[in-house]
Amino acid sequence: EPEPETGFSQCRNLAQVARQNLLMIILTQPGERIWDSSFGVGLKRYLFENDVPPLRQRLKESIKSQAGRYIPWVNINSVDFSSSNPEQNLLSIMVNYTIKPTATSETLSIQAGISDTGTPSIRFATIDSFNRATEIRSSASGLMNPASGKI
Repeated sequence: EPEPETGFSQCRNLAQVARQNLLMIILTQPGERIWDSSFGVGLKRYLFENDVPPLRQRLKESIKSQAGRYIPWVNINSVDFSSSNPEQNLLSIMVNYTIKPTATSETLSIQAGISDTGTPSIRFATIDSFNRATEIRSSASGLMNPASGKI
């Protein structure tokens, strides 16, 4: 639950830290972090490319290599693309990962596309072992709004 004063919530367990770190890796544009220009997958840059197998392979390899480098205590089990809809400019990604110290697995569901207003829109949810989805947050622009908890 976000704190009322800041709009942010603190990570209180290793699963939340892993999820947050993985999201930051996937969303951060390479070059965005001054001290480490190679950090980040840059998901938004993939939204305007044709959804073809080589694109999916590059994205999958980037997620796996970035996670291996920056969060080595998390193992990426699979990166799958499901129900992607190029006509609606929608890319759906499922990242299944295991947190090594606790041996627990989680799936991060990411739906990225272009909103009706033409801006990038990204929705995140985690999927537990019972296939129940819990929305983390959704976005309609590129910046985080702390008061609303939305990107």
